[in-house]
Parts: sequence; structure tokens; C-alpha cells
Amino acid sequence: MISRSAVLPTLAIGLLAIAIAFAFNYFERVTIAGIVLVAAVYALYLLPAVVTGAVDLRLFFIPVEAVLVAAIVLPPVSVFVVAAVNITTIIALVLGAPHGSVITSLIVSGQIARTLEQAIGLNLLVASLAYLWVRSVERAIARMDQAELIASLQEHALAQKQALEAEVSHLLDIHVRVANGELGARMQMQKHHTLWMVGGALNNLLARYQGLRDADLRLQATERAVANLTRALQRMGGARPVWGVVRTEPAGTAVDALLEELRLH
Repeated sequence: MISRSAVLPTLAIGLLAIAIAFAFNYFERVTIAGIVLVAAVYALYLLPAVVTGAVDLRLFFIPVEAVLVAAIVLPPVSVFVVAAVNITTIIALVLGAPHGSVITSLIVSGQIARTLEQAIGLNLLVASLAYLWVRSVERAIARMDQAELIASLQEHALAQKQALEAEVSHLLDIHVRVANGELGARMQMQKHHTLWMVGGALNNLLARYQGLRDADLRLQATERAVANLTRALQRMGGARPVWGVVRTEPAGTAVDALLEELRLH
């Protein structure tokens, strides 16, 4: 039987190890926290027996809890490392540690090999199942992450498609307005828009076209003013004063200055 004087210090060490593990976990050092927890399992269950010399049969099967702790906290492959440590510890307890009456009777009766097979088989079985379970959970999480990523990409692509459709609609609207004679229509776009360069090029083209259109209108007005002045001069011949005959209205062209000079003289 394990004495209280041996159990309480070991229990205190185990609880301290758990507290340290939580501290490491708080600072996101999960691997170190897992190692400390596994060590805490050994401290809670194996050290009292080794210290007091009361190695009992149940200690052959308790360390399997360390495998479960490793499966939850440490990388998946670590379960086999912990299982190997368990198997080595069990064999060391049988070969080197003082035995209790049950283990001694098993050794004498030749049943210790069967007991070792069961303990070793349990560790390997639990390690394999824990590994497969953790890997299955990781794959499920990866599928969920992939599904979330695909959904996010689809949502982003849909938003881009809608924005592009709006920009194309705006572009077509500008074409229609210009075709209807609204030469001052311009694309309203920012640098983050997909068709920003197209809109800028179109605005430049429209500005130049509008400038050419205005110049053409001024040229036409000038030609009309010159024609009117020519007809007026033809009608008046050499008569004076010019202002009484030349009644052409100002047209906002260079000819207006010439008409003003003729009226003054």
C-alpha cells in the first residue's frame, strides 16, 4: 500500500505541472504545455510506486492516459512516442523495480509474459486509435477550412462580378449619353475600379472629341459670319456709311472685331 507521505508530495508536483501547462497554453506554447501534461501523468501515477517500491499490476495500464493526453495536445505522431515510453517503462518496472505480491506471483507462475503482452498491446492499440482519430479530426477541420475558403473566394468573386457589371453598365450609359449629344458626360471612377484605365482613356477621348467639336462649331460660325459680311459688302458696293448696310449680328467669332471696325469707320 502506498503511504500518504509518498503520495501527497507527488500529487503536489503533478498539480504544479498542470498549472505550468495551463500557463504555457495561455501564452500559446501548446507543444510545451502538452509535454508538461504528459510528464504530469507519469508524476501522478508512476513516481509514487517507484519511490515507495510498491509497483502494482494496475500501473501497467494507467500510463495509457498519457497517450490520450498526447493525442489531444501534441502532434499526432507523438502518441507513438509516448506509447514507446510507456512500454519501456513497463518493461523497466518488471525487470528492475521492486515488485508487489501480485507481480511476484505472476513471475513465479510464468504469467508475466501474458500480462506484458496485454499492457503493450493496449498501449499500441490506444496509440493507433488515437492517431487515426486525431488525423480524422484534422482532415475534417481541413475540409471545413477549405470549404470556408472556397465560400469566401466565391463571395469575393461574386462581389467583383457585381462591381464589374455596374462599371460596364456605367460605361454603356456614358456611350448612350454621348451618342445622344451630351458631350460633357464623363466616367466617374476611382483607381480601385477594374475599368479605371478604360474609363480614364474614354474620358480623355471624349474631352478631345468635345474640343474638336467646339472648334468645328466655331469654324462653322466664323464661315457663316464671313459669308454674311461678304454678302453685305457686295450689296453696299462703295456706298457709305458701312454701318447702315452691314447689319450682321455678332456671332462670337473673330469676324465680330472686323464688323466693329467697319461700323466705326
